[in-house]
Amino acid sequence: MAAARHGSHSVSSLAPPDETPPRADTAAEARDLSVAVIIAAFNAEATIKAAIDSALCQLEVDEVVVVDDGSRDRTGEVARGCDDGTGRLRVVRQENAGPSVARNVGLAMTSAPLWCVLDADDTFAPSRFRRLFEAVGYDWDMAADGVEFHLTNGRREYLDPARGGVRRLSLAAFVSGNVSQRKKPRCELGYLQPVKRRAFFEAHALHFDGAVRFAEDYALYTRALACGARFVCVGFPGYVANVTPGSLSHSQTAADYESLISFDRAMMTGRSPAEQQAFRRHMRMMRLKGTALMVDTALTERRLGAAFAHAFRDHHCAGFVFNHRYRPRLARLVKRWAGLDPQRELFPSAPAEVLAMGPTACARE
Repeated sequence: MAAARHGSHSVSSLAPPDETPPRADTAAEARDLSVAVIIAAFNAEATIKAAIDSALCQLEVDEVVVVDDGSRDRTGEVARGCDDGTGRLRVVRQENAGPSVARNVGLAMTSAPLWCVLDADDTFAPSRFRRLFEAVGYDWDMAADGVEFHLTNGRREYLDPARGGVRRLSLAAFVSGNVSQRKKPRCELGYLQPVKRRAFFEAHALHFDGAVRFAEDYALYTRALACGARFVCVGFPGYVANVTPGSLSHSQTAADYESLISFDRAMMTGRSPAEQQAFRRHMRMMRLKGTALMVDTALTERRLGAAFAHAFRDHHCAGFVFNHRYRPRLARLVKRWAGLDPQRELFPSAPAEVLAMGPTACARE
């Protein structure tokens, strides 16, 4: 199917990133807006149809590849039933190897000059690519729009990476943008699902790390930016993420956080002072989150001594654990007992981003 072509709005007025990245090989290549969509799916029979349909209805999409990653349900069967007769959909099955490997398999099967990932329980907003390409033009290697989160309680939250406009992300800005903020549980830029230019990623041999099962998107975007990628963002939401408790994005282990800390430590070598500072902040936040998870695990297993030992490694760790795990629960109990307004703020504490900035033995490199 021939991809639609659209006009562009220049982004040359944006502030330049920290490094000047390479341009696309040719003007014609830069203006080819055909998109391949890769969907890694595991036990997703209930959601895969909505995901595929939302991709096939986009005029710019030339290829949709679904990689059934060893599902034990009818994911593959449901996916094959979504074929719209245009020849754009392919469904393959493999033994379970994790989302990174599945995405790499799907990517290798495609040839469109642009590609992006769609999780099997998420969807694209109507006309996502048309709106995105009209806003960002051609001068980019990664282009992302905002994310609309659909929560299980019916609420919606929004991630606006461009603060309402168009923004060019540097490596330091992206890494800093993945430090959590209190009362904004889904503000991290790693949630973005940008469209990527194949020529740039192939030129730098960039792909998903098959050993990574947590924050694989953050790792890929960070390596791309370190290679000089032009990462442009717009604020309006074009990607719809359905937040479910059992998803991989919300089932981390302490080892996952340690692995991400090791990745940051390796990436910061030889970087600028601003970039190194951003990596340090992110490493501190990962250490704090890992500690909070260890406290929760110890309490669940009724190992109170271990829980206190983890929580009070220093006052920053204790403050983070209380602020993010137990302050909301305690506040709800107190307000219910006292008959207070449920919206009233109790137990104010330092924001998570402030805790992540301060020196702490809990996060020594």
